[in-house]
Formats: sequence, structure tokens, C-alpha cells
Amino acid sequence: MPIENDFIPFAVGSDANVISQATYAENTDLTQSGFSAGIAVANQLNKVWRQSSIMAAVLAQFIVDQTGSTAIDDGTTATLLANLKLAVGSNGARVSGLIGINNSTTPLTQYNVSAASVTVLNPTTGATAVVVNTATITVNAATAGPVANGRDQSAAFTASQWLYLYFIYNPATNTLSTTISAATPAAGPALPTGYTAWAYIGTIYWNASSNFAQVYARGSWFAYQSPVAVLASGSATTNTPVSMPTVVPPTAFSPMFELQVTNISVTSASGGQYSGTFLLTIDNITNSMIQGLQGVGGASATFGISGSVKRLPNLSQGFSYIWGALGSSTGQSANVLCGGYSVSNGGE
Repeated sequence: MPIENDFIPFAVGSDANVISQATYAENTDLTQSGFSAGIAVANQLNKVWRQSSIMAAVLAQFIVDQTGSTAIDDGTTATLLANLKLAVGSNGARVSGLIGINNSTTPLTQYNVSAASVTVLNPTTGATAVVVNTATITVNAATAGPVANGRDQSAAFTASQWLYLYFIYNPATNTLSTTISAATPAAGPALPTGYTAWAYIGTIYWNASSNFAQVYARGSWFAYQSPVAVLASGSATTNTPVSMPTVVPPTAFSPMFELQVTNISVTSASGGQYSGTFLLTIDNITNSMIQGLQGVGGASATFGISGSVKRLPNLSQGFSYIWGALGSSTGQSANVLCGGYSVSNGGE
């Protein structure tokens, strides 16, 4: 059943008695001074009422669609205003023009971020605030919290997990800071005293040594400073899954990842013929990457080519591969790296 929206457009029928938009726009006496005493002109009144009612209906439907709450015409404004703030806020938290890099002095536990624009959201009230051209801010995973520019918890983070970086905002002091948390953006971080709003920056792996992975951040893309090997000398001739849970973040917060097929090779038969096709898929159905080689050369020699780079949807933090069309070739081998991943921070 549709959620109730009491705000209904007026005079929107195909034969509605309204003046044209051109006539209305040209009548500056009416639009500047309004109606004066005398006989009302119905089609002028209907035009004015239609314009206001359409916008009221659109805003009310926006509230309904974004919050799931009703838009009731009961003569009061408080609930409508509160829900409008929530509706706007639901589309508001974002980070644009992000630049991030491991801190040059303490790269294993500190990360530097700045942004062209940060829109933070208060999840309780729906209020948003915008900060532009931020300074470079360093978040320190070794600082106990909840505290600005440190952890959002007092205990040290458990090793071998994804950590989530956030901008946080104190409206009383107009201060933009950062924090780092084990809590996903679905829940958000625990905020220090005075901070009421936040925006998700991105996700970085906290490895077995309790150190940050080394990544560059640009917009919504996080690129490994050194691409990570995820398949070495892959030779399977049956569909074989490759899982990357420590290299690519959970799918809910990372839409894409980049794979680099750096090399494929086969060994020719005794007659010198060689062939092979390396196929990679993310859904076990569609061939997302295909790389092949064939020809004639020296007998029992190894022949290889460099591969390709492609960004693929993150469906399961992994992929599958298979070798095919080998003919009489043997010794097939493929190497694949992960170059990085995207995050759902609302930016570019």
C-alpha cells in the first residue's frame, strides 16, 4: 500500500483552466505585485495555485520516498520539516575530491586525508554541514578514543580486519576532524564529545602485524602502492575460485576492484605448436577477462605474453579462473595482481 502523501497537485489536467507559462512569465505586474482588489481571473489564480501545489507535492513525495514516513496535511509544520531534513540528509553525506596517503613519518599506523568538499550528516537529526578545501588531517590508529583524529574505541584494534575511516564534525566549534573505526558505515563510528556528524572516507586493511596496508586514495578509488599478488602460477583447467577477503573490502562498501593479469605462459609441444586461453569470471557465468596466445615456435619451449588490466564489479571479494584451449600445450601459468578497489564515499 502506498505511503500517504496528502499534498496533491492542483489544476494538472490536460484541459486545466490555466494561463500558459509564457503568458504568466510575461505578466510582470502579476508576478511582482500579486493580485489586487477587483474581479479575480480564474485562469491566473489557477496558474499560481498549480505552481505552488506542484512543488508542495514534489517535496512531500521526496520526504515519503527518502524516509518512508507519511506527509500529512494536518495544519502543522514540525513533523514535515523534521522529515524533510532527514530526507535531504539521506542523500547528503559524501566526500568529494579525496586525497589520501599513508603518513610519511609513521605510515604503518597513521593516514593523511584531505578533500575538496566534505558533507557530513548528523544521523539523529538529518542535519548536514559542508566543509570545503579541507586541510590535511592525520588519523592515528594508535591513539585511544573515542577521540578526534584517533580511534573511536579505547582498546587497540584487533589485527587482520578492515578498518573504516571517517570525517567527523563538531558544530559548536565548526571543527572537521577524523576518526577510524571497526564499525562499518551501516552503523557509523562512536563519536567523541561534541562531535555529532560524520561522513565515510574509505576502508583500509589492518593487517596481521596491526599495520595499515599501503594505499593511495583519490576520490572514491584506493590504489595499492604495490599491487597485491592474488594468483601466482595459476594453472587450473577446471573452474577455480580465488578469494580476496584481505585485499578487497566487503561488497557493501566497495563496488569495484581492479585486476591486473601480468603474465600468462604455456610450454609448446614437441612440434613447437602452443596455445592456451586464460579465462577469468566474477560470477562463474560471464567471462570478464579473456587472454589467449597461440603460435608455432621452438619445441618444448615456454611462450608468454603480458596480460591486461580491468576494473570489475565486486560481487564476492573474489573471482574464478580456468585455463582452456590448451591443445597439446603444457605448463600453463598465470599471474594476477589486485591494483586497488573503490569505496562508496559518494565522491569521485
